[in-house]
Amino acid sequence: MLKMIAAAAGLLMIAVFFVGVELDHREHETKMMPFIKQSPSPQVMFRNPFACGECDVEIFEMGAAERIDEMRKFCSARFGLNNLRACHAIFAERQRQVRSQMQSLAAIDIVAESFINSANIENGSNLVALPVDRKVALTECAVPLKATWRNDADNIRRVNIHCNDAGKPGSLPWDISLPVKGNVGAPER
Repeated sequence: MLKMIAAAAGLLMIAVFFVGVELDHREHETKMMPFIKQSPSPQVMFRNPFACGECDVEIFEMGAAERIDEMRKFCSARFGLNNLRACHAIFAERQRQVRSQMQSLAAIDIVAESFINSANIENGSNLVALPVDRKVALTECAVPLKATWRNDADNIRRVNIHCNDAGKPGSLPWDISLPVKGNVGAPER
């Protein structure tokens, strides 16, 4: 019995020194992902200093000294990297891959601008569409975006950008409406 307890204690010590847990704090939850440490250390729980949910991965050079030290410890234990730039690139690339299935907001702005420019030429108006809120996340459209006019409940004109096919199983068509403002210099029609 004593040998079993000693063996269990030995295994527990090995686990403590060689197994870590990455904590990824999200808005409504904390994800815990076990990993094999690249070098032994007594620290078991490691907060992922690069993860930030929906935001962009922060530039590590902009962080406080204690935060950079936390990044170094995390990168060394998790990936065996002492180069913060390489470690930062791992998370920036992961985020890019997650977002690569997202619709380019710049493309929506371009379609709206082109639609408004055509309407301005046709009607002699001088309107502009406000850009898409940069916090918006939409599934990438598999077909060309379409633009139409739309009046909201207050009879205020908007440009409506449609995606009729997001091209992925289970994804639905979407649309987004952008407010239209008159540009200084010419009256709206």
